[in-house]
Amino acid sequence: MRGQASIEALLVLAAFLAFLAIWVPVSEGARGRMISHAKEVEAEAALSRIAYAAEEAYLLGNGNVREVRVEALEGMMLRVEDGSVRAGNLSALGKFRAEGTGLVAGSHVTVACCSQDGKAEITASRGSP
Repeated sequence: MRGQASIEALLVLAAFLAFLAIWVPVSEGARGRMISHAKEVEAEAALSRIAYAAEEAYLLGNGNVREVRVEALEGMMLRVEDGSVRAGNLSALGKFRAEGTGLVAGSHVTVACCSQDGKAEITASRGSP
């Protein structure tokens, strides 16, 4: 009787360990996908803030400056063209004119409308604004 109880306890323990061996890697994969998606959403929001700031500075005219914190984009290559800001496969649209430029994003981006022809100039810098 004791031997049978021991074997049954070992079988239950083995089944539990087998379940954990399958469940832990699956849950880690789901966690990784959620973190990746959250970072992508945060980067999209940062691009939208840059496009909005460029549009605002452009509409207000020469001499206007807007600064945007974009920690989510730090180290990414930004491509700025008329009406769009892109980073990788993400993009945001706005109503502004800008020269086609590429720059590596720092921890914040300065958007200025100060050129003679009224185009938004976007620069990136590291550190706090």
